[in-house]
Amino acid sequence: MTVKVARGRPSDPAKQAAIFEAARALFFRAGPQGMTMEAVARDAEVSKVTVYAYYANRDALIQAIIDDVQQSLFSSLHLPLDDTPGVRRSLAAFGMGLLEFLCSEDCLLLYRILSSTVGVPDEVRQMLYRQGPLATIERLAALLQRLDQRRLLSVPDSVVAAEQLIGMWRGALHEALVFQQSGPPSRAELEKRVHEGLDTFIRAFGKPA
Repeated sequence: MTVKVARGRPSDPAKQAAIFEAARALFFRAGPQGMTMEAVARDAEVSKVTVYAYYANRDALIQAIIDDVQQSLFSSLHLPLDDTPGVRRSLAAFGMGLLEFLCSEDCLLLYRILSSTVGVPDEVRQMLYRQGPLATIERLAALLQRLDQRRLLSVPDSVVAAEQLIGMWRGALHEALVFQQSGPPSRAELEKRVHEGLDTFIRAFGKPA
């Protein structure tokens, strides 16, 4: 997938926003295959030439949508700059942010698209994986590594530990929501899931008192 940036400075931010929102709605409604430049122009009520003035091609629009989803994910992940809050509070804040994002309608729609749409380009799947699950693991691994360096945890492999902790938090909850086999959990239910996962994790990786 080649992402090209349209040349020239956009002259109308409101028009660009309308194009982006139309593309985003199409992406979540019809999948990447159904999000054509013609359909975006129609839904945004602009000409196709105007769409190309802001986004050089469909790949650029898809990248913008994925970037927006990633920004939404990362804004929900609370990463302390130091260990002041303590191990449990630091990790609990991260876990709550992650679960709240995974339970969000946008995230669920995205996973439903990927699981039900035939012909989603490999490049799109790769981008979504790199900028979603993989980036989340890397962020949590970096936090665990800092906690290990400060001798607050003993984590031999921060990436493996991050995968294990995310797995405990996530369990089968996300799949049940994606396939509409469960209603949205309450905040109290998410907090219980996060802290129960942390109990097990800290028993395995915590420093002796």
